[in-house]
Amino acid sequence: MAKGLGARQFLVTNAAGALGDVNKGDLVAVVAEKSVLGASANPSIGLHDNRFGGPFTGRGGIISTKLFRLFYQAVETTHVPELALRTGTYQTGGPNYESAAK
Repeated sequence: MAKGLGARQFLVTNAAGALGDVNKGDLVAVVAEKSVLGASANPSIGLHDNRFGGPFTGRGGIISTKLFRLFYQAVETTHVPELALRTGTYQTGGPNYESAAK
């Protein structure tokens, strides 16, 4: 949809929990992503519109190293010592730790 509106780049922001060396308020730049949902959640399944490319597109290159560098430089120029920039892998699918059972 963004491409249809003329966007050449698309930046997604999100507030999410984390595991590991991440504190509340840290900025995390996603440098990789993985899905543990299985075949039923494959983005290539379902309706397809050829205006946006082939139905079986690769996921490589969806995270821009150029934009990551710009983001990192922007954080560094704020000169706010409490502002930590971490890198991480975004995982879709469970577990999401939204209940005591998980």
